[in-house]
Amino acid sequence: MASEANWSVAEGERNGLPVIVRFITEMPSQDTREAYRWLTIISWSYVPGESGMPTPEDNQRMYDLEDALEASLESKGYCIQVISRTGGGIREYSYYIREREEFIDALNGALANKPRLPIEINFYEDPAWSELQNLYESVTR
Repeated sequence: MASEANWSVAEGERNGLPVIVRFITEMPSQDTREAYRWLTIISWSYVPGESGMPTPEDNQRMYDLEDALEASLESKGYCIQVISRTGGGIREYSYYIREREEFIDALNGALANKPRLPIEINFYEDPAWSELQNLYESVTR
């Protein structure tokens, strides 16, 4: 899974503010890509500081969310995290999942005892893993 993958970091810009992108460095096997066909993006909007980055408090809450997702979902095979983008007032976590309902049920269970979080979740069918492939291509340009 992605928690066992090697990760890399790149920097870019969004609306003139810095964006930090963390991503897995190798495309998973064909079997894995076929099993995890749904791209799922969890977005957390925040009020950016002067640097465009979240406040230390927001950043800690975001890390807590990511830790909960890794411990309760990713480690159990519900998803594979592939990208995390932070900057310009938004943090996006990109995961590939097997099935939407299964993922949402597991996510709700993982977050049941936590305060409500300002997140939005979008699903896209992406059996070619084009989101990750496009990132690889943009980083190597």
